[in-house]
This record gives sequence, structure tokens and C-alpha cells, in this order.
Amino acid sequence: MNTCNRLSRAEFFAVRNNGPSGSWDNDLPELRCFRISGVESFMGGGPTDLDLTHFAERAPNLVELAVSYNTWGLTGDMGLALNVKPLAHLESLNLRAVRVWAFPLLAPNIRTLKLNDLRIMQDDLTGEFRVEGADLTDLTTLEFDDYSRLKVSDLRTLLDPSRGKLKILSIAGSNMDQQELEMMAHEGYFANLTNFGAHGTMMQDNFVEALAHNARYLQQVDLSKTAITGIAVKALVVNCPLVSLNLGLCSYISIDAVEWARQKGVNVEFYLQDNLKYSKKTRVGYPLVLNV
Repeated sequence: MNTCNRLSRAEFFAVRNNGPSGSWDNDLPELRCFRISGVESFMGGGPTDLDLTHFAERAPNLVELAVSYNTWGLTGDMGLALNVKPLAHLESLNLRAVRVWAFPLLAPNIRTLKLNDLRIMQDDLTGEFRVEGADLTDLTTLEFDDYSRLKVSDLRTLLDPSRGKLKILSIAGSNMDQQELEMMAHEGYFANLTNFGAHGTMMQDNFVEALAHNARYLQQVDLSKTAITGIAVKALVVNCPLVSLNLGLCSYISIDAVEWARQKGVNVEFYLQDNLKYSKKTRVGYPLVLNV
């Protein structure tokens, strides 16, 4: 990249580095998209850091930034929070399975924010971290999967400026308070959602019912491996223009509820563990769902 000053798009896959850190020193004024993934330290020599201290200065017109791999660390000024706030044109930030010291400082024009399996070292050391306020007024996609310590207050901070504009939300693997999430649904935070994912959470019927009544545009929902019952299924099918519903490993749902949803035109994915001792695959009476 040091010799390609006019690059507009750069993508690197399965990258290996034999040094303790990686950076670049030349200006890339035309760079719009930068993706790097599969990063490993050479011969297993320990984690590698990508130094983004002067990133905004070198590529001020970047629109998309994506970095992924579990041994890849991101550093900013003084090794603190990764700061992409000066990237005025940044619309998409995707960090997957990377290490950061603190929650990133976000650019205001971000529309797509994906922070999946993020390793926040400050959280590991102190047991807490703070989501810095960002004026994300145009945020339409938020994925924050596989981070069990995410709190509802953090979600509010991220969504407050764009309340009601979000289209896609995924919080798989989180452990957020269900009552507080229910309040957010009633307050209109999810009014325009079309896609919602909560795989592997403790999601229960009360929140899903609130979501169904306050997110009337839902089309694709993933509630696999949750504790919901047919009550939630009925609420979604009756109140939303549902197209697909993933109920894999939902052991509290009967096959009757699944078949009823399919009869209503919903593409339902449903399966249980083969070794489930008391499987509800057998037909049981379920008037709550069938009598609609």
C-alpha cells in the first residue's frame, strides 16, 4: 500500500505478519473501502496489533472499514480507544473478534455498525466498560453479537440519536435485562425493525410480545436457542408481516405451534437436539396458538 497512493478499495484475506505491529505511513486520499481479515501472527508468535493511530489522517475519505480475526488487536492513540470519529465519511464499521482497549470512538455518519465478538480489554480488567456517546443519527444496522456483558443502557446510548430508524438489530449471545428491553420496545426504539436476531439469549415471551406489537414491519426473526413458547410465535405471526422465523433448539415450542405458523405462510426453521429426553416434537394440544 505504500506504493499505491491512488487505491480506492483494498481487501486482504488470511494475512500473516511477522512483526509485533502493523501500520502504514503514506497518504491514501482516495481509499473508500478497507477490509482485512484472517490475520495471524507469524509462526504463532503471539497477538499482532494494527496501529490505527493516524488512520483518519491517512485515509480521510474512507466509507467502509472492516477488520476481523481473534488474534488481531487494534490500537489508537496511547493504546486507548480506537478513534474513528474524525472519519467524516465513514458509513460502515465492522469489527469481528478483535481486541480493543476500550469501546471505539465512533464517527457520526455511521449507518452500519457491527461489533461482533468484540474483546474489550478494559472490561476484562475492570469488569465494566462505557459506551461513549456518539451522535449516530442515521444508524440503520446494529450487530452486537457474542458479548454477554452488553447492558441495555449501552444499547440506549447507541440508539438514542436514531430512535425508531433502526432496521436490523442482532444481539445474539447477550444477557440484557428483559424488562428493560421491553420498555425500549414500548418507547419506540424498534418501531421500524425488519430484521431481529437474538440467538442463544434468555429471551422470553414478554419481550417478544412487546416487540411484535411495537415493531410492525418485522420480516425476519431469529429466536433460535431461546426460552420462548408458542405465545411469542403467535404474537409475531399475527402482528407482523413475518417471512422467516428461526426457532431452532427452542425446546419450549410444540410442533403444533410451528405447523400453525407455516400454514400462515411463514418459513419456519425448527429442530431439536437428537438426544433431548422430553422432546416436544410430539403433537400436544395448543389452543392458544391454534384458535386465532
